Amino acid sequence: MELSVRVDSEFENDMLDIVRAFYPYIKINSESEELYIKTKLDKNTARIIINYSLNNNIQAEKSDYHTENSILLQETEEVLIKRKAKRFFKNNLYKYLSLLCGVNLPYGSITGVRPTGLFYQLEEEGFDAESMMVKQFFVSPDKARLISETVSNQRKYLKKRNDDDIDIYVNIPVCVSKCSYCSFPSSELKYVKNLMDLYTEKVKEDINFSLKTIMDKGKKIKRIYFGGGTPTSLSAKNLSVLLECFKDINYDEFTVEAGRADTVDKEKLDIISKFATRISLNPQTFNDKTLKRIGRLTTVGQFMETYELAKKYSLNINMDLIAALPGEKFEDFEYSLKKTIELEPENITVHTLSLKNGSDLKNNNYYDFESKETEKSLNCSYSLLFNAGYFPYYMYRQKNCIAGQENTGYAKKFPCLYNIDMMEELSDIVACGAGGISKRIFSGGRHERFPSLKGIKEYIERFEEMKTKKINFLTL
Repeated sequence: MELSVRVDSEFENDMLDIVRAFYPYIKINSESEELYIKTKLDKNTARIIINYSLNNNIQAEKSDYHTENSILLQETEEVLIKRKAKRFFKNNLYKYLSLLCGVNLPYGSITGVRPTGLFYQLEEEGFDAESMMVKQFFVSPDKARLISETVSNQRKYLKKRNDDDIDIYVNIPVCVSKCSYCSFPSSELKYVKNLMDLYTEKVKEDINFSLKTIMDKGKKIKRIYFGGGTPTSLSAKNLSVLLECFKDINYDEFTVEAGRADTVDKEKLDIISKFATRISLNPQTFNDKTLKRIGRLTTVGQFMETYELAKKYSLNINMDLIAALPGEKFEDFEYSLKKTIELEPENITVHTLSLKNGSDLKNNNYYDFESKETEKSLNCSYSLLFNAGYFPYYMYRQKNCIAGQENTGYAKKFPCLYNIDMMEELSDIVACGAGGISKRIFSGGRHERFPSLKGIKEYIERFEEMKTKKINFLTL
């Protein structure tokens, strides 16, 4: 099905984000005007006009298909005027579509990756942020509480941003197989195996010249994160080559994603434990049928063997679970969550299945899920984890998340500080490897990004060209 939307607004992307929140699985085009949205910001007056022409594709609960509203913004600074206007437009569009469709979304009119970002912003403006989210942004009380608790827990670990602090991200965009829900630009190992030695050498050079450049400027490395993909898809030799790049670096946290049990053995754990403080072992589910269904090509038994082996090392362990995986009901997720809690990892991250562009599920038009089951699973995760002594410490939302839900990281004592830095934009991030995106944050909130080439072959072939560009970026 399609929905024709015309947006006449300088905030077009924000308006379309609200529309997609209500119609996440419907293709949106602009060929006609089934839904027409116009916003106007004239000095301090914000006005929004919305008109909906009922068609046979979209079901609506109400008969009032037109609305017009305006507000006088009592601000003097242009940045504040635009901020308040955007909120006004989004909140009014949300309220209109909510009445039209008879649906309340768990995060109300909040779109974007970082719900906590708005919370911090509202607090800075002097509001009771949790109450404001419920009353003005239509966030459900349970989600507003989750955001509030996450912010409260983060504050125990937050320090004032230091422009000299740097986090390092190393991207290994390779997996043994591609899971059906995955959209990351990762390559299956069998297709790039002959390139991995050369890729490792180029990433090593990328790490070394990046470290030299930023340390020559007097910067300090705080946190290091090896992600992907699955970094442990590398051979033990190549993994060691990359980890050794940091042997002379002082850092306070080092994470290696070891998500697939079929890529981890004692030799690799011996190597990882020399450098890392934290690893991520991700079962996603404790249901073998589901693992096979999503193309993960590993078993619960393999995971348990790997986990028992990993426990012998002095490493904090994170475990990922995904709610609403194909074929699973609430009881399946609840079983996996209880099993995870029994194993007592330091961190547990609960994801909601997202139908991402480029994933096999999205390409095959997968819609076989129950929103209520997903909502029940996420509510259960908060309750069970809280009772087991875990606290939420970071969260984010993705587009096309089932039932408009979220991803939340929980910890017992030691949260992943890199995750907090990244999500709350507390540190510059220098990314090495194909597909990594470096980010610098300047005074005034200005952001600059430098994306590495995504493809492994292209990354290798154009390495010298991109090296020069990256050094220029790091020395801005």
